[in-house]
Amino acid sequence: MSCYIRVLALPFACLLLSACSPGSFDLIVRGGRVIDGTGGPSYVADIAIRNGVIEQVGDLSDQGARRVIDAEGLVVTPGFIDMMGGSTLPLLLDPVSAESKLRQGITTMMAGEGGSLAPQNERTREDLRQASEGGHTWSTFDEYFRLLEEEGVALNVIHNVGAAQVRRIIVGDEDRDPTPEQLDRMKELVAEAMEDGAIGLSTALIYPPGSYAKTEEIIELAKVAAQHGGVYFTHMRN
Repeated sequence: MSCYIRVLALPFACLLLSACSPGSFDLIVRGGRVIDGTGGPSYVADIAIRNGVIEQVGDLSDQGARRVIDAEGLVVTPGFIDMMGGSTLPLLLDPVSAESKLRQGITTMMAGEGGSLAPQNERTREDLRQASEGGHTWSTFDEYFRLLEEEGVALNVIHNVGAAQVRRIIVGDEDRDPTPEQLDRMKELVAEAMEDGAIGLSTALIYPPGSYAKTEEIIELAKVAAQHGGVYFTHMRN
């Protein structure tokens, strides 16, 4: 099973590469049913890998490799994306826990659902200390992503910046609108998060303090994410 998952983790963008010259590959996965993520029908093919890169896909019965995996009757596909991972804090506290997703074929996890693990300030850091069992603390996404890399987490991790987290830092948990100055500071935090590698803005509008945010506030924050190529994810009000 672990060998099969390793194949899932390889980027199928490499299918666009031109065929390499014949020779011995590091690995050939033979006879699997390939679902390549393009939306086209599945097909049975062999997959040849060299130096961690997919180099040929097709009938490779005349090709050899140092290792061969018989995938007949199995599906070979790019790694799946967990679009609602919630929090990545467990990955930081127990990096080996990433295997629970990898063994399901999940190679990328998206987190940050309204709240997010960054940014942090003194107002929020005490809660973070308790959640992280007195361990790591950080302020920015840049610092947090560096910690994940240092721990050797075996998943690709992508993160939204939580509008509720930004509101908690600047406004607190009060049911009131931010002042114009506070809204400007909230927008600065979203911009900083996007520059650090966040992929978008997320809201959870049925939970405080996200439920206190009016539509106009959300629009202003989402505009900043859009300026950095980000997208907007919502848990809608109900």
